[in-house]
Amino acid sequence: MKTSGFEGRFRARDEAFKVAALVGAVRDALLAVPGMVEVADNRRVGSLLIVYDVSATNSAAVLDVLGRFLPQDSRGAAKVCRFSRPAVGFTLPGKRRMINAGLLASFVASAAGAGLHLKALHVATGIIFSAFAGIHMFDKRQTLLS
Repeated sequence: MKTSGFEGRFRARDEAFKVAALVGAVRDALLAVPGMVEVADNRRVGSLLIVYDVSATNSAAVLDVLGRFLPQDSRGAAKVCRFSRPAVGFTLPGKRRMINAGLLASFVASAAGAGLHLKALHVATGIIFSAFAGIHMFDKRQTLLS
């Protein structure tokens, strides 16, 4: 089992999570734990997304529940758990959409400035695009560098 996440949000991936009956049983057991907010599954890739209230439970409780349902070979691999903190920076709701919209808008404005031979607009929006791209790359550095 591969795990990742941070306090309050946990993702577990395992081939066993592709079986509908097992996923249903795991979901019911997790939702019975006090503090569970949401359990979402993606059986196509074999993953569970678990959101919980950190004031009511912790990741050890989540791992205990998952360990009861997984085959022995998966439980042995569960010792290699990786927890990461969310990226330091501003964490607003809809941040990804704002950055993506900023990237698109600044790129279109820059292209329009270049097409209309407006050098100042092209340069200014190019700088803005670079700033949005830098924020995007900083937030995705773990994915990009792994």
